[in-house]
Amino acid sequence: MSLLGQLKAAGRYGTDRLGQEVRCRGYRRLRFSPPTGGPVTHDEALKELSRLAHERAFGGYVGSDTIIQAGLDALLAGVESESLAMLAGLGRNEELEAPDLFERVLYELGLDVDVPAEARAARWALAYWLAGQMVDGSLDPAAGTFRIWRDVAWDLNYPDELQPLVVCAYNLDDWDENWEYPSKSSRVKRSRQPRVS
Repeated sequence: MSLLGQLKAAGRYGTDRLGQEVRCRGYRRLRFSPPTGGPVTHDEALKELSRLAHERAFGGYVGSDTIIQAGLDALLAGVESESLAMLAGLGRNEELEAPDLFERVLYELGLDVDVPAEARAARWALAYWLAGQMVDGSLDPAAGTFRIWRDVAWDLNYPDELQPLVVCAYNLDDWDENWEYPSKSSRVKRSRQPRVS
C-alpha cells in the first residue's frame, strides 16, 4: 500500500470531493496550485521540494508551514518517501519537527544539496542556481537579478561576470511604474501627424 493509502486508512487526512482541501490531524490546509490551476504533478512536487532545499542550503529562511505544505503537496502528487508522510502529517504544535523531517525527506529522495564550504564558491553556486531558475522560468527575471545583486554580487565585490545582471537589477530598482516610454506604434503615429510651424 502506498504512503498516501496508509494515511487515508489511518484517517490522518482526507480530501473533499473536489480534492481542493486537505485535512491533516484536524488542521485544514489548502493545496498548492501551480499557475496553471491544475493539481500538482509528481515532477512539480519534486521541483518545489528541491527549490526549498536550495533556499535553505544557501541560507534562506523557509518557514515550517511552507515545508509541511510542500510535503503534503508531494504526498498528494504520489511522491513516496518514508519520512514524507510524517512531514505531511505534522500539526501546528509539531512544526518544530519539520526542519529535521524535511532533511530526512531530502536525503531519502536524493534531493539534498551540497553547498561548497568555501564562501566565495558558495556565492557562485547560488548565482548559478538563481540563473538556472530564471532560465527555466521558475523565478521571475527581475526578482532573480535583484537576488543576484543583493545576495551574490556584493559578497563577491561586484565581479565583471555579474555586471550585466547587477546593472539590470539596479535599473529595475529605480524603475517607476508611472514612467512612460514611447512604443513603436506611438512613434509611427507621431511621424504621420503634420508638423505645426
